Amino acid sequence: MRGQKLMCRPLRPLAVLLAIAAFGAPATHAFANTYNLLEAFCQAGGKCKNGSGPSAGLVMDAAGNLYGVTSGGGRNNSGEVYELVHNLDNSWTQVILHSFATCTAGGCPEGCQPLGNLILDSSGNLYGTTSKGGLNAFGATAFELKPNLTHTKWTLSLLHTFCVYGSNCSDGSFSRAGLAYAGQSAGQAYDGVSPLFGTMYQGGVFGHGTVFELKYVPKSAKWREITVYTFCSLSNCADGDRPAGNVVVSGKSTLYGTTQYGGQSSNGAVFALNPAVGGGWSLKVMYSFCQVVNCADGEQPVAGLMIGSHGNLYGTTPAGGKGGSGTVFKLSSGGSESVLHSFCARRNCADGAAPMASPIMDSSGNLFGTTQSGGANNHGTVFEIGTSMQVLYSFCGQVNCPDGASPIAPLALDGSGDLFGTTNLGGNGPPGGAGVAFELTP
Repeated sequence: MRGQKLMCRPLRPLAVLLAIAAFGAPATHAFANTYNLLEAFCQAGGKCKNGSGPSAGLVMDAAGNLYGVTSGGGRNNSGEVYELVHNLDNSWTQVILHSFATCTAGGCPEGCQPLGNLILDSSGNLYGTTSKGGLNAFGATAFELKPNLTHTKWTLSLLHTFCVYGSNCSDGSFSRAGLAYAGQSAGQAYDGVSPLFGTMYQGGVFGHGTVFELKYVPKSAKWREITVYTFCSLSNCADGDRPAGNVVVSGKSTLYGTTQYGGQSSNGAVFALNPAVGGGWSLKVMYSFCQVVNCADGEQPVAGLMIGSHGNLYGTTPAGGKGGSGTVFKLSSGGSESVLHSFCARRNCADGAAPMASPIMDSSGNLFGTTQSGGANNHGTVFEIGTSMQVLYSFCGQVNCPDGASPIAPLALDGSGDLFGTTNLGGNGPPGGAGVAFELTP
């Protein structure tokens, strides 16, 4: 039946969907704030077999189905990969594609507790990371999930296991981010063999995180991991410390990202990495946060960046800004930073507070994002920044937050201008909730 649904629904060109993910949907304004609950997690009698606590966003395939991960729940309470099938009657059905095995001190080879966004290739295969796991349970893994022809069974294979015994985690450990590839920002489909890039929050030679590359080796049909950069290589971690978010690839090889700490004032930095002459990579700190009084320029970014027009970079910080509750910022290619919005600028933080995810952009340059807290009910918001800043939705508008609470993941836009996302808490599961997947339509 699922195969029939996929064939009956009108297909969307994958390149168009990827372009939407990178640059956003056509310009859309004046949201009517129509909210649609797609899935409430932890609905299996408290056992959370359908997952709990999503901290990653959603990715859409050519048929309009959505894919995501949860950090908890699933068959073994170690997280899962799931699909939300868009039915012909416009309802949604959740299908569990993979439940990760239980992680113990003795290890869990395939990994557990995924936190970062998935990516989708042109053949329909999924790629992602787990925050923990590997041979000693303190590392992480990068994986591929491949469907059979009827999409009724998915098989997981490991691309790399981080922090194996005896390596002292020199390749990194504990991943909070997903994977990236060249062409992603321009809306190109992943081809399944080009290099993949990511970050590890811990580990590396100095224990403060790494940027890594995964290269496919055709002769062996295996993937080889290369540590691109190890943070805190400079005195006082002036080069950055603890990369928490995704890297983004510009052109063929320039990597941009953020670190939560380090930099000139130890309050985080934006970095650029380029292949160096003669081999290796060269890091440049483009901006160090907290350069002005009271960190009005923002501090301690935990999300990655997005590339907009003219090579400008856009991101968020969960702290700092004039209101002390985070910022949305723009950074020029030359390293000049400007704050587009400081949160908690309105009474009782009605405009939101503590954005934890990178923004996305539509074709007219309007930014969309989420805040973890603040808003009319102090449980987070969806916001838009165009000519002005407006709150499109405030979560937890009802008792026990059936619509969700505390969104910490980036949004996705489709060709109709619909916004899709997740919340980490709320929903109609156990007290406090275990998160939801939602849609906002214009």
